[in-house]
Amino acid sequence: WYLWGIVILLLLLNLK
Repeated sequence: WYLWGIVILLLLLNLK
């Protein structure tokens, strides 16, 4: 599901 892709992107952005 595309929603998981968005969640992962948000997590990666938060890690930065």
